[in-house]
Parts: sequence; C-alpha cells; structure tokens
Amino acid sequence: AAMVHVLGCLWRMDKYDIITLTQEQVDGVSKQLCTWLTTTSTTQPPNPFSKNIFSSRQLVAVTEVDETPSHDLFTVLSVGQYYSPDQFLNMHVFAMMRGWLQKHRSHNGNSATVQLLVDKMCEYCLRVLDQCERKAVVPHDSELQQVCLTETILLLDTMCQQNSSLVPRVFPSIKRVYNRIQNNPASSINIINILQFLLHHSDAVMYDMGPALQHFFLKVLDKQCVDLSLAFEATIFCLENMENLSTNTSVLRKFFPCLLKVFAWQPKTLLAEFVDLLPTMVSEETAIEVFHCLLDLPVMTAAMETVMRVEQRA
Repeated sequence: AAMVHVLGCLWRMDKYDIITLTQEQVDGVSKQLCTWLTTTSTTQPPNPFSKNIFSSRQLVAVTEVDETPSHDLFTVLSVGQYYSPDQFLNMHVFAMMRGWLQKHRSHNGNSATVQLLVDKMCEYCLRVLDQCERKAVVPHDSELQQVCLTETILLLDTMCQQNSSLVPRVFPSIKRVYNRIQNNPASSINIINILQFLLHHSDAVMYDMGPALQHFFLKVLDKQCVDLSLAFEATIFCLENMENLSTNTSVLRKFFPCLLKVFAWQPKTLLAEFVDLLPTMVSEETAIEVFHCLLDLPVMTAAMETVMRVEQRA
C-alpha cells in the first residue's frame, strides 16, 4: 500500500512539474515500472480479513472475466476475490503509463530502459485486447472491459506515435477489435478512438480507412446522434482532426447532414465547435445544400423529437 501512495505522489509531482526528473531518474523509475508490469503474481492472496489461522493456504489462480483460470501475464483485467500489493501496483502502473510516456517522450529515442518499458507495455496492452474479447460473466466486468479497452487503444496510439516500428505489430490487433465492435452501440466511443489510431497510422501499413469513416458517420453517428457523450466525442474528433479530414478526405463535406443533426439536437452545447467546423463542410458542390440544411435546422430538430417520442412509446 505504501508503494502505491509513493507511486501516485511521484506521478503527480512529475506531471505538474513540482519536481523535475533527470534522465537517470526517469530510467530508474521506468525500470521499476517495467518490473511491476512483468513480474506480478498470478495467484490470489488469502482472505486478509480472516481470523482463522487454520484456513487453507492453497494458492488459487486469478481468473479471466469469463471465470476461466488465468496463468498468463497479470493485467488490470485479471479477476480475483482479493489482490496482493504487487497486483495493485500493476493496475496503478497501467493507469499512469500513458501520462508517463507523454511526459517523457523526448527521452524515448535515447533511453534503452524506456524503450524496454514501451515494449513490455505494448505486450501488456495486446494481452488486454485479447481479454476484452472474452464474454464477461459479471456485468461489472463487462463495463470494466469497455473502460480498459478505451485506455488500451489510447495507450497503443501514444506508443505508436513515439515509435512507429510498433505499428505493424499493433495494427492487426486494432483491426480485429474494430471488426468486433463496429456494430456494437455500446462501443461507439471506442470506435472513435480506433478511428483516431487509424488517422495517425494507417499510412504506415497502407490501410484505406475510408470505409471505416463512412461506416462511423452513416451507421454509428447518424443513428445515435442524440447520445450526448457520443455527439461530444465525435465533434471533438472532427475538430481536432479538421485539417487532416478536410485535406486528405472528403468526409466533412460528404457527411455534413449527419454532423448538422448532431448540432440540431444540442445547439447550445456545441455551438462554438460547429462554428469552427462549418467552413470545412462547404465546397462549390455543397454550398447551396449546406445553406438549405442550416435554414431547416428547426424543422430537423422537431422531426427528431417526434421520432424520439414515437420510439419511447413503442
């Protein structure tokens, strides 16, 4: 427990520049993080609250979310009734890793220790992706899978941006995840995270992401445009990648009716973002159509409300 607090304090002080770590210190911490990731026990500790000194001390393996015994690398998705200190440390390392690598990305090219940490973290993430494919027995574990999938995709994206040689190793797993979740409404946010990964790395593996973008705008966002969290994440995705999407693709001009539906449903929340996005939707071919759609926004909102009331009654 003490090491968990020390790790948390070190990370917060480093993150907010309360302290400045030297390269030697970064390497030392990275080496320890790597150890905590790879040497964690895969057995459950005994009940720490039991007062029965004669209780069985037989070692029981942690399980996967589908309750099958797990003897592989321990991860944040390994399930146990109780957890040992080194298992808690493993989970904390996973939670802080993306921020640690982002903060110390300038050291990656020169440090063999940080490179080793990235390699082990990549192996860990690929293991988590495999675990996310298992069918959880407990509903809480299913929710945990979604959260861990989000962090894992973002972490893999960060590592691949810092070390492009990882892309061929990671890309097949990301593609497999996309194929599995692309039609799952509960995974819409993770579809956006995968699209972000593809925008960053599809060129490295000669992958055409046009169909994935089309599927997202027509089959995901268009059908779930009243979902507040999805609408916000999709808008931020378009805004942060506006130059790339408008220069290298035609999705913002091609699928602007879908984006306008998102805006029509929550105009006050997303007004500033859509003011920035609107020019990218307009071209010589779409200018008149965009103009008429803007005039029809109140009618569109009323129609969406009517459809929602009908669906709620059904």
